[in-house]
Amino acid sequence: MKVNLALHIYARAAKANAAGVHPLYVRITIDGKRTEFSSKKFINPKQWDPKMMKMKGSSEEARTINSYLETIKSKVNQTQIILEYQEEPITLEKFMSAYLGKKSEKERTLIPIFQDHNKRVKSLIGVKYSAGTHDPL
Repeated sequence: MKVNLALHIYARAAKANAAGVHPLYVRITIDGKRTEFSSKKFINPKQWDPKMMKMKGSSEEARTINSYLETIKSKVNQTQIILEYQEEPITLEKFMSAYLGKKSEKERTLIPIFQDHNKRVKSLIGVKYSAGTHDPL
């Protein structure tokens, strides 16, 4: 299912620290709903190119930060591809859970698995299993 996903990386001036550097924020918008999070990187606002969403120049700092931002962009694209492959409707919450690596499925523990198995065996007594197969000790 195709989804309208927009990625925007920007220097947030409102959160500038005492040294005058701005934190870089990542905004993801899916079908009009958006979320944003910090990239945990700080830049000098004079070195930021807002159109290209990367640092200007070829200094070691610029190369490092630009490489990190490319990693974020590729992870967003990879998450989008994985969710589109599953052919389920993509919501912002589902996207962020997949992006952050949170388990979306309920984890099963051992006891409920055995209880489910025992129910199935009990329902098949006389068809596929004998009563002694289900009878607890």
